Amino acid sequence: MATICLVRHGDRLDSNNYEEWQNSPRFKENSHDTPLSELGFSEILKLKGYIPEVDYIYTSPMTRCVQTALQLQTFLDAPIRLEYGITEPGRVVDDGHSLPQIIDGQFVKLQSKYDDHNGKRLISNIDAKLFPDSIFDLWPQLDRSYTSYIRPQDHPFVEDSVSYGNRMVKMINYFSSLHERVLLVGHSGLVTFGANYVTGNPTFFKLSQGANAGGRKHTGLLVKHNFLDPTSTEIINPDDL
Repeated sequence: MATICLVRHGDRLDSNNYEEWQNSPRFKENSHDTPLSELGFSEILKLKGYIPEVDYIYTSPMTRCVQTALQLQTFLDAPIRLEYGITEPGRVVDDGHSLPQIIDGQFVKLQSKYDDHNGKRLISNIDAKLFPDSIFDLWPQLDRSYTSYIRPQDHPFVEDSVSYGNRMVKMINYFSSLHERVLLVGHSGLVTFGANYVTGNPTFFKLSQGANAGGRKHTGLLVKHNFLDPTSTEIINPDDL
């Protein structure tokens, strides 16, 4: 286990030009699956030179993440694999705790009224066009030889923040045990929970949103960590490059 890089997808079309996204055919099929904006593509190219060589790139199947991974592949010589385990849930419900505690290497809830999700079977935000066969047809550049650790039909639609965080921890540990150098492309939860987990500090990093972001997009964020050096964690924002 050595170096892991976590990258949040670039700027989303729905946050940059919502009207264009709302009028697109894909919006009517799956409003969760916004692609990158033009800014999103350029943000990712700014990371060139800041990411070390990796053996594999694993990406969430959401369009914005696959597009981000393909941008990264233009300067990283690594195959891209689909992993449904690093996809964000359709909705995160929490208990009023902005950042859960970390105890014995896991995020721990203080209390939760969402433990059983009212006993209902939850529907994933992964639609048919985000299942492997459809994605491989759309992007033949992706590595078909890998089978996702989490099956698309098992991906949760609703999670509390602790469950989401621990799922990210599970994925980070899993891929770090498989590869010496690996890069995961996902969503805000991956970089936020990931950075706080690898440092063991639940307040190491908090993603600022909206007015609190001070005009910064916080998309395309890169987290780098070497497990052999606990103090090695870096967070790089394309806005600063």
